[in-house]
Amino acid sequence: FPDSRDDSHFLVKDQTGHLYYGIAHIPPGDDTDLGTITVSRGNILRGTTTRPGGRPMSGITAIAGLRLKSSDCHHYLPATTATTDNDGHFAFTDLSPGEYDVSVQSDLYCALPAMVTITGRVQSIELTLVPAASFHGHVVNTAGVPLPSVRIHTDRSVGGMTDSNGAYVIKGLPDGDALVALLHPLYATPYNESIIVSCEAGQATVHDFMLLPVGSLGLQMTSSNANAHIPSQVRVNLLPVEETLGPSGYDF
Repeated sequence: FPDSRDDSHFLVKDQTGHLYYGIAHIPPGDDTDLGTITVSRGNILRGTTTRPGGRPMSGITAIAGLRLKSSDCHHYLPATTATTDNDGHFAFTDLSPGEYDVSVQSDLYCALPAMVTITGRVQSIELTLVPAASFHGHVVNTAGVPLPSVRIHTDRSVGGMTDSNGAYVIKGLPDGDALVALLHPLYATPYNESIIVSCEAGQATVHDFMLLPVGSLGLQMTSSNANAHIPSQVRVNLLPVEETLGPSGYDF
C-alpha cells in the first residue's frame, strides 16, 4: 500500500465485513513491513442482556468492537454484531483472539462498559442494561437561520445529523458527560471547540447550538532553526472536516 496517510489503519476483514485483525498508527513515509499475519478464527463469545431486576431483554443489538493492535491505540472498531433472542441471549461467533469492547445499540437502553479478552474457544459475558439518556435541539447560524446537514458526533459512539429544519436528536447515551462536536464545511463552533453535554439516565434534555461562518485561514511557515531556509513555494493542503474523523466518529 503506497502513500499511506498519517495514522493509517490496516484491517483484515472478510466479504461480510467481519473484522478479524487490525493495526493502527502506521507511520506515513516509512516502509513498514507487517510480516506474516496469521488470522485465528472460531472463538465464540456468548452473552446475556438483562434489565435491572434480572429481566431479559430481547431484540437488542450487541456489538463486539475489536481493539486495534498498537501499544498506544485505544480505538475499538466494530468486528461483528448479534441480536438478543427472547431470553436475552446473544452470541458472537468466529472471533479472532484479542481485546473487545462489548456494547449495545438501542435508543432506549445502554449497557455498562464491558471489556473482554478473547483467549479461549468459548467465553461468556453478562450485560446489564440501564435507561439511556438523549438530547435534542436545533442548530442555527448567527442570523438564526436553521442549518441542515450538520454532523453531530459524540465520544460515546453515537451521533446524528440535522434535518432540513436544523433539528436533531441523539439517543442511546449513557449517564454522564458527553463530548460533542458539530461539523459542517461552512460553519463551526467558536474556535472549533467541542461542547460538553450532561446526560442523565432516562432523561431527555434540550441543547440548541449556534455556529459561526468559517473564515479564511492565513499561515506562515517557520522553523525552529533560525538559520534554516524556508522554501518560497511550499504546498499546503487542508483536509475537509470529514477526513479528520476517527474510526468511532469524531477523533477525540
